[in-house]
Amino acid sequence: MGLETAWRRSPELMGRHESAVVVIDVQERLLPVISEGHRVVWNIGRLIRGARLLGIPILGTEQYPKGLGPTVAELAALLGPVPAKLMFSCRECAHILEPLRQEGRHKLVVVGIEAHVCVLQSVLDLLAEGWRVYVPMDAVGSRFAIDYEAAIRRMESAGAILTSTEAVLFEWCAVAGTPEFKEISALVRETFPHEAAVGTGRTPDLLGATLRDCRYDKAELVSLIRSRALKFGQFTLTSGKKSSYYLDLKQVTLHPEGTRLIGLGILELLEATWGLPDAVGGMAVGADPITAAVVTIAGLTGKRVLGFLVRKDPKGHGTAQYLEGPVAAGQKVVIVEDVVTTGGSALAAAQRAREFGLEVVGVVGIVDRKEGGREALAAAGLPLQTLLTIEDFGIKPPEP
Repeated sequence: MGLETAWRRSPELMGRHESAVVVIDVQERLLPVISEGHRVVWNIGRLIRGARLLGIPILGTEQYPKGLGPTVAELAALLGPVPAKLMFSCRECAHILEPLRQEGRHKLVVVGIEAHVCVLQSVLDLLAEGWRVYVPMDAVGSRFAIDYEAAIRRMESAGAILTSTEAVLFEWCAVAGTPEFKEISALVRETFPHEAAVGTGRTPDLLGATLRDCRYDKAELVSLIRSRALKFGQFTLTSGKKSSYYLDLKQVTLHPEGTRLIGLGILELLEATWGLPDAVGGMAVGADPITAAVVTIAGLTGKRVLGFLVRKDPKGHGTAQYLEGPVAAGQKVVIVEDVVTTGGSALAAAQRAREFGLEVVGVVGIVDRKEGGREALAAAGLPLQTLLTIEDFGIKPPEP
């Protein structure tokens, strides 16, 4: 009798005939904000390929795909159609699990995003229903480290078994010396693409990878504006209004740290509000560095957002038009603005964009002075989102 059959295997281990994989909500519009998101997808992909090799079922879910988009292409090709849900937990899709029970598969490897929301709630519900749940720590992710760490601790304390992608693959395989073992070993030996590029003559995407792990820091932007752009005195604004303070935001939009924070912040705001538009742009020259920041950060993080600018006067030669940039009629765009007071500049830019044939879905600003701009834009069918309001600087807006 061989060692594999002579010894009774620990019930803590996963056999291929008692296991299944559940992939939770790895979707296009959510992935870009996940820390080490591309590495998480890479590990999930390896687990799926290993499971398919060993005949282990793979299930998946999508959270509100209308808003968060479909499953990322790398995994969609491996998963096939998956059910949609609105509940954060996969409990809403419990019907897809019933065939597993009938087959005697009671051990689930749960992977996906975000660790502290959909994955956590799914794991807790699955444990409550009597499933044995295994969570590869390198195949789940969140935006922020504190959320990831809290989720991992809570899942473990509730009874989930923490593991890793490599450990799961070898646990399923169980023995060496078989053709399956050779293929599983090849999966384990694969190198994450960013690492594989080092020493091969190819340039690794280190800048893009770094930016993908960066997050917009509101407090940092407030501090930068307060130190460089906020001035007190007697000023006349572009709108003609008198003010006891002035925001010279070009001191920030043309600053390297300001560019990074504004680009990251506006991209997060866009994705959370409307999803990524085809393009962003606004009235020259105040909006130009904002447009450049968004387009540049988007490109470096693997996203595609075009830019355009709106001239105050039509070009005096060539096309003789108000709007410049690689955009075309019918595309969805968002107007960007530095400081929103009455909304006049954004309204003018939106009008020119609409005349060009663009579909303007809204306006994003850096600071809202809260002096009627939001209401004026809303009246024109343009919802406003801003990174900050003047109250973030301890300044009370005037009474309406």
